[in-house]
Amino acid sequence: MNAAHRLAILATSLLAACAPAAGTKEASFPSSSSGSYSAASMPAPSTPGVPAREQVSAGIVVRPDLLCLPFAIHSADADADRALANAQALAAELTQKLKALSPTGTTRMRGIAVSPSTIQQTKSKDEAPAFALTADGVFEVALGETDFWTRTKLVAAFVSLSKREHDAHKDQLVKVSFEQPNMRVTDPEAFRARLTKQWVERAKAFAEAAQSATTPLALVDCAAPGEIAQRLISNEEVGLTLSVSCRLDARK
Repeated sequence: MNAAHRLAILATSLLAACAPAAGTKEASFPSSSSGSYSAASMPAPSTPGVPAREQVSAGIVVRPDLLCLPFAIHSADADADRALANAQALAAELTQKLKALSPTGTTRMRGIAVSPSTIQQTKSKDEAPAFALTADGVFEVALGETDFWTRTKLVAAFVSLSKREHDAHKDQLVKVSFEQPNMRVTDPEAFRARLTKQWVERAKAFAEAAQSATTPLALVDCAAPGEIAQRLISNEEVGLTLSVSCRLDARK
């Protein structure tokens, strides 16, 4: 194996370690407990303290512009059409209550599944519901220029409503469950050019630093970039990452 080949292999491994990267901030950011709303997983400290923060890797960090409250409605009935109607009615009721908290929000239904039911309403098997239906959706609120405390107040209101609605329906044949509220970027593709440009600039800078006068390096075997992944860091931050696959080799 000649020196140029060894240098190309070393450069390839180092380049992979630095990708992906982009944006105006460095690649590691502290997380905030506001990114998770599960009280059960966070025991209360005996004395007040600063929450532990994990390191989050991302290309760039941007402000979220959408608050989402995912939910699922579970309806059981002897008649499939009635199970569907009951689920639709509860979805409309939830939307009305959520809009009372955030009038600009909208409900977007995402999927539905119907299957034979194993739930028994009474001890008589003849009276057991024949069908179980699950419909899931999400209530979405555009955040606009709202500040940290306004966003947090809305999250707290959603959590409170979620618990009330879950408890109110837990012993009925039409139930509802919720995921934790989360914040997202509506259109991460709007940041693709920015992410790509930053990655190319860093890759070129690395190649220039790693190459020698006699062995110039170039990016080769580049695959089309993948989807832009996003990860919630806090109520004010979402990390965006673009996956890029290339390797450095001696320029021919």
